[in-house]
Amino acid sequence: FARIDEGYGATESGGITIGGRLNANAQVRLEDVPDMGYFSSDKPYPRGELLVKTKQTIAGYFNNPAETSKNFTEDGFYRTGDIVQMKEGGKKIEVIDRKSFVFKLSTSEMISPSKIENVLLQSKLCKQIMIHGNSSHSR
Repeated sequence: FARIDEGYGATESGGITIGGRLNANAQVRLEDVPDMGYFSSDKPYPRGELLVKTKQTIAGYFNNPAETSKNFTEDGFYRTGDIVQMKEGGKKIEVIDRKSFVFKLSTSEMISPSKIENVLLQSKLCKQIMIHGNSSHSR
């Protein structure tokens, strides 16, 4: 039998986890995302956007300083855009949301379609779902 593990990484940083466990050379930290209700102080698991730096992390995007400053911190961490919760004292991460998967309503309220999808997908009657957001409506 062959063992199969799930890997997680990004082109900008290389491998980050195998089986949810952080690679030895991956430095990570969480950044709060108040608009979505994720904070590094959350209990029982700290949650927020995953920032990562590895030996393979690129310095930035070629000839694109605007995208570089948007996606990298001044100290070289890459902003993955993934919302994670840290488990086992920061040795394991679980991706629970995506920062860019939000709709901003006309009232400036931020709605995460993945939260709605996860609730609806619990039904045995639903196998697939698509959430359509219309920013001109408040609900």
